[in-house]
Amino acid sequence: MRPSRGWLNYRHTANALAFYNALRDRGVPERRMRLLLADPLACNSRNARPGEINYEAGGPAPAPASLAMHGDALTGQTLLHLLTGIHPPGTPAQLRLPSDASSFVTLFLTGHGGDEFLKIHDQADFTTADLGAALRRMHALQRYRHLLLLVDTCQAATLCKGLQAPNVTCISSSQSSYAHSADATLGLHVIDEFSLALGRMLRRDRAGELTLREAAAQLAGSVRLSTVTLESTDARTDSLLLRDFFG
Repeated sequence: MRPSRGWLNYRHTANALAFYNALRDRGVPERRMRLLLADPLACNSRNARPGEINYEAGGPAPAPASLAMHGDALTGQTLLHLLTGIHPPGTPAQLRLPSDASSFVTLFLTGHGGDEFLKIHDQADFTTADLGAALRRMHALQRYRHLLLLVDTCQAATLCKGLQAPNVTCISSSQSSYAHSADATLGLHVIDEFSLALGRMLRRDRAGELTLREAAAQLAGSVRLSTVTLESTDARTDSLLLRDFFG
């Protein structure tokens, strides 16, 4: 999910796509993923490469086959609906997350953040309390077996502060989320270093054999400025493998 909008937030779209496409390259079918973007910047009038989002040297990021939600439809409330499975009547299948008590669920959040909040369209906040309540509700409704929360925002670790829902592991770019590189043609930074390192790690041949704690340590060694933090309520953090979530 990338809830920040506007051309200057290009890198947040790239963060989400770097993760999405890394999963697709690992063979995760798109029917199992839900991509939420505040706006489709590939079509922005300021994009010097129309129809493309570039975050790695060598070409544009592959476009997703389907965008589950975008624009004003993306709100804190619709995210809560998606997580808890409690929807208004008539909600289409692509806006539903078909998980159950046996599911290994991953939630990736990126955008502008602060002390215990994630900005939605730069107008509203999705808070640590909102997220914590949603995760507890998910567990009560048997919506996951284990849940991996990945957060790339400024002060990202505060979104995971005081986790109470069982079997949740949060890996985040604590304190500040630093941009990795700039594109002179586009005139802005194109991706954050945590998201770039995450996408690259997931593409490695034996990435699936890493435990969640090993993955966090490897990410910490791959970023230069960001501080990677792990917080967990899951007793199996040291034994759960990335392939359990992305196999």
